[in-house]
Amino acid sequence: MIYPVLNIVAASDSNIKIGFNLKTMMLTLIKGSFNNVEGEIKWNIDKFDNNRISLSADAKTINTSLLERDVLFKSGNHLNVIMFEKLKLEANHFIKKSNYFYAVAKLTIKDITNDVVIKVKPNQEMSMLDCSFSFNRFDYELGVPSKNFEDEIKVSIQAQLDK
Repeated sequence: MIYPVLNIVAASDSNIKIGFNLKTMMLTLIKGSFNNVEGEIKWNIDKFDNNRISLSADAKTINTSLLERDVLFKSGNHLNVIMFEKLKLEANHFIKKSNYFYAVAKLTIKDITNDVVIKVKPNQEMSMLDCSFSFNRFDYELGVPSKNFEDEIKVSIQAQLDK
């Protein structure tokens, strides 16, 4: 059985939402998101070989609901949005374990590419995919060692599938 294929065109109201969480050393949780997501997610629960996640997000659209923090995260010590406009994620090979699918994906930030393991969970109706992964911010030269922020960033991607 073939399930929906989702094709995304850049739009702030697109069917894909990319969010992230970063803890401060005071255990406050900073939540943020990116807009202008482009790419596609192809999903077929019966034929893993055709599954694909290929996304990019506009780094300048980072939003943590605090302008001063957004300016800091856009700066040269962090995302450096003037030189590096896009964050990219590519996953092509999925395996199934229990109720989840996993993929080793390529995450590119600031022209630095590393592997991350994505956990994917489709809902019962196959109308939504919830994806999550985490990475160490220093693997991408995001910021400097600080007592203000923890090292791990958790990312969530929610995609509504069109049938």
